[in-house]
Amino acid sequence: MSDWKEATVGDGEIWDREKAIQGTLTKKQENIGPNESFLYTLRTKDGDVGVWGSSVLDTKFQEIEVGYEVKIEPLGKTKSPKTGREYFDYKVLYREGELKEAGKDTVIADEDKVDLNEIFPE
Repeated sequence: MSDWKEATVGDGEIWDREKAIQGTLTKKQENIGPNESFLYTLRTKDGDVGVWGSSVLDTKFQEIEVGYEVKIEPLGKTKSPKTGREYFDYKVLYREGELKEAGKDTVIADEDKVDLNEIFPE
């Protein structure tokens, strides 16, 4: 009998949004899960890590191409001066990386998306 393993979303572990992370952006997936979110995959020294998008991260990741090195540093909760609502903010740094030749418009096709219904049936 084999040992049980936990199923993960995407290609590996999911990022803890309260910890810094650094790696190479290898995938951008759109409309994933019940909230139709972005899911970014970073290849770190410890393996692939999925990063769920948010309004802040999605805006900052718009200018980051697949193949670029990315560093995300959590800044904690902050309050919007316009709405007064609290949200998690992040400092996102990037630079051209070794996988840059993958191209700036590399986005996972619909048929390659993770089907969360297979992982989390209703």
